[in-house]
Amino acid sequence: LKIIVKNPTDDAYYLDLLIQEEGDFDNLGEDRQNYDKNMLELLSSQEINGWYPALTHGTKNVPLFGKLTGNPEGKKNVHLFSYMGVPSDFKIILVTKGGLIQVSDEIHTFLFQTTITYDMANGNVLTQSVVSAYVSQFALTFIPTLLLEALILYLMKLWTKRNLKTILVVNLATQLLMSAIVGTALLKMGILSAFILLIPVEIAILIIETIAYRFLLKDGENRKYILYALVANLNSAALGFILIIYESILILK
Repeated sequence: LKIIVKNPTDDAYYLDLLIQEEGDFDNLGEDRQNYDKNMLELLSSQEINGWYPALTHGTKNVPLFGKLTGNPEGKKNVHLFSYMGVPSDFKIILVTKGGLIQVSDEIHTFLFQTTITYDMANGNVLTQSVVSAYVSQFALTFIPTLLLEALILYLMKLWTKRNLKTILVVNLATQLLMSAIVGTALLKMGILSAFILLIPVEIAILIIETIAYRFLLKDGENRKYILYALVANLNSAALGFILIIYESILILK
């Protein structure tokens, strides 16, 4: 979970996540001694209608990684939370050295890696759109794959308007399948799940595209169509591994 704080106050502040499940797992550990005692006590004492600060008060049985202070990036501060204790439903709470307390509305996340923007000046929260995340993920996979397979089509001397239209339609269908399975895994479960699913999905797509190109491509021999499907898919599979890594990096930016 990445929280970007816009318009941070000049006064020092701590940021935590309010969760509904009270716990006693000490997420700060020895780092407690590095924080301002008064600010830490103010934050850890905030129990608001059954909501508890996760880092300072504790999580139930599972650890949450993070810091109460953010990392400056230009005029913004960035706070990162990770590991098993990251909640999908929470509120953002901030306390300043001067005693100011801010609490956001309840936030619900749907993605494995989520970026949220919090405006400290007015308390507004901007969350990622699931639809835009899927559209971006599909575009980032579809366009490079199509360009690569079009280049291979040209190098293998199978370039015609009809064949180009064929690989466009076939790739649109197979990349929708890829996004529905592997893309969903990347967005909702993370990069490891995406890698595990990528191999069987690529094998299925190889079979589908080999059959499709065998009958739909023209102006060449049947064995050349099959060879094209094999070469194009092996290269696009390698590209797929690179794109998954790149997409996982982009999600956190």
